[in-house]
Amino acid sequence: MLGGSLDLSHLNPAQKEAAEHVLGPLLVIAGAGAGKTRVLTHRIANLIEQGHAMPGEILALTFTNKAAREMKERIEKLLSSDGIPVDQIWVGTFHSFGAKILRIHGEKIGLENGFSIYDDSDQKTLIKACMKELEISDKILSPKSVGYKINGIKNDGLNPKNFGDQASTYMERKMAPLLKLYQEKLEEQNAVDFGDLLLRTYELFTQVPEVGNYFQELFKFIMVDEYQDTNPIQYE
Repeated sequence: MLGGSLDLSHLNPAQKEAAEHVLGPLLVIAGAGAGKTRVLTHRIANLIEQGHAMPGEILALTFTNKAAREMKERIEKLLSSDGIPVDQIWVGTFHSFGAKILRIHGEKIGLENGFSIYDDSDQKTLIKACMKELEISDKILSPKSVGYKINGIKNDGLNPKNFGDQASTYMERKMAPLLKLYQEKLEEQNAVDFGDLLLRTYELFTQVPEVGNYFQELFKFIMVDEYQDTNPIQYE
């Protein structure tokens, strides 16, 4: 125990019960403005103060950089008087978490140090180059629709190189070689797109068991803000 000075008296009974919860899963259901972030940050602070976890053993995930910054600021404020190294808590978006993991262990799945992260504009440029190489007219497929498809299948946990195995319609069969080429060129250029930050982290955890096992043992508590919005790859 680090002192137990955290004040929970300003929380209502349901919030206090959630903030003091330790073992087992916990789902908080509440509307906008009902204090879900307050509960989450107080629970993190309480777990650390009560000695249930060190800062580096807690992972808190959210969906936007703004929400992640707010969570960090609130936790710092709650624990500032205890001299606890709050910066060691893993707080961030799903994508920033994936990027951090891949920067550390990406070489185990073929990503070299210093890999690039392609934004939407970079992705569109690469798609156009692949379409040109395969002589696919943008009157048949638009680069934007191809980008949507790539992001969608990665969110479902599927690697574009294997999309041909799932293709069932004429358009999907037409698109399969394009998606395969796109992913191959992305890897050749030692780059990832936003979808890869999730997909390739999942591949790392599942294909390299010692890495997956390490983080499974490291994090004693995992908390997800707006959990209901997770897509399949984020859930996995």
